[in-house]
Amino acid sequence: MFDIGWSELVVIAVVALIAIGPKELPGVLRHGRAVDGKARKMAAEFQGQFQEAMREAEMADLKKEF
Repeated sequence: MFDIGWSELVVIAVVALIAIGPKELPGVLRHGRAVDGKARKMAAEFQGQFQEAMREAEMADLKKEF
């Protein structure tokens, strides 16, 4: 999705360490992981609902053909 290399990750980590501070960084990372997990769960849920709607639409088309 994003093309981020190791050098960019190191720069981001150093800037985060300076901006947030070493004491608060673990909490911020934990919160970031929780937000990422929620976003992934919502995306999977949306994708599942979309797939189900597509299956239902295909079934409706098949019923029309009969």
